[in-house]
Amino acid sequence: MIFQTRLKLLALVFLLIFFIWFFGFISFIFYIPQENCSDNQVDAIVVLTGGKNRIEEAIKLFNNSGAKKILISGVGKGVIKEDFFKLTDKYKVPREHIMLGNLAEDTFSNAIETGIFMNLQGYNSLCLVTSNYHLPRSFKIFKDMMPRIKINYYPVFTPLDNNSSLPVKLRFFRKIMLEYNKYLACYAIYYLDLLSDKYYELLYKYLV
Repeated sequence: MIFQTRLKLLALVFLLIFFIWFFGFISFIFYIPQENCSDNQVDAIVVLTGGKNRIEEAIKLFNNSGAKKILISGVGKGVIKEDFFKLTDKYKVPREHIMLGNLAEDTFSNAIETGIFMNLQGYNSLCLVTSNYHLPRSFKIFKDMMPRIKINYYPVFTPLDNNSSLPVKLRFFRKIMLEYNKYLACYAIYYLDLLSDKYYELLYKYLV
């Protein structure tokens, strides 16, 4: 009898957690930016690698932003500036304004890499370019890592419409769900002070 009571209680706890998670997920979907920040007059544009069209949108944005540099944060090994010259030439962006960041492996280190870049360049404002579903988490991390920097954002939208196949829609839905879980983990990391030592080592190496 006691075992059954405990089992029911456990089931209720799991059900409650699921409902909290589910309603949080619905709220997260509505929290995803659907339009870009109105003020894009900044010192630098920072684009995070990992999503389709992000880099092209950042380069396209450059001429109307007043920015002095574009930082492409999180490029892989072997990637060079010349890989992006086709895009810079297409949108008439001077090649020398492109900067590559190869220290970052995830969003936390993207923010640290950007902080190092902003510090070295003496910049005070940036426009963060990334996928719209990635913005809630990345924007929070960037604001927490760089509280004195003015940060605007420019969401890049995934090309999805009524003609998209069901598997494509399901993959996109899974992406948003995964991003929501990462968003929750992001809060846990900050509130429980679980940030890995490697991030502090990176900060110490380049800023101290």
